[in-house]
Amino acid sequence: MRRLAVCVALMGAIGPTAPVAAQFEGIVTSEYRPQDGKKAVKVLQYYKGDRLRSESKLPEANGAYAIIDGATNRLISVTPDRGSYLTVDLKPVDRLPALKRTGKEEKIAGRPCVHYMITSADKPGDVADYCIAKGMGYSGFITGRGSEGAGNLPDLQAISRQRAALAKDPDWAALMKDGAFALSTARTLDGTVRFRSTVTGIEPKKLAAGLFVPPADFTARSLDDINKMFKSAPE
Repeated sequence: MRRLAVCVALMGAIGPTAPVAAQFEGIVTSEYRPQDGKKAVKVLQYYKGDRLRSESKLPEANGAYAIIDGATNRLISVTPDRGSYLTVDLKPVDRLPALKRTGKEEKIAGRPCVHYMITSADKPGDVADYCIAKGMGYSGFITGRGSEGAGNLPDLQAISRQRAALAKDPDWAALMKDGAFALSTARTLDGTVRFRSTVTGIEPKKLAAGLFVPPADFTARSLDDINKMFKSAPE
């Protein structure tokens, strides 16, 4: 069965209010390396204001990409080979995950970052080690292939907009001040590292607004349409 090769793991609603820190505009290149030994995948993220476009450079992705539109609280999955796109409304964060600064610091892609352990509020065995940089606004998240290993990773762009929750959590509020951009992520599930993702390049540049909307001649699809296509596709 044919499946989408790109998955953006987004936790929480991206509300209409602006983040506290100025958002980075430009292109961030990352290397996504699964723990199963398969080849590392190059991932590109395009940031502009409250919008994020994510795409992986897998041949089987066939140019598919995802757009997160913070102004409308929506994720848009675009499949150019089918000339269509799917829009999904995002759900709000129920509660913030546990946060702990490890004290480890390093430089990634020329920028200093500090490591934090972020543990799922619902599953204690689901832990992500983020190396977080300041001064770039807030990062979104994408995995390189499928949904394997992505799980419920916290999305810092989404969390930055949860003002009511942040007001009750001084540790998260302090982290969100002046931006929180993850330059590396290692996700561990029940003691096993599932994947690592590391930023390899940061290119500040002005981006065209057209990168963050589906082509005008593409067809909007529903979840029912997508399920029907999967069921009819050859194994």
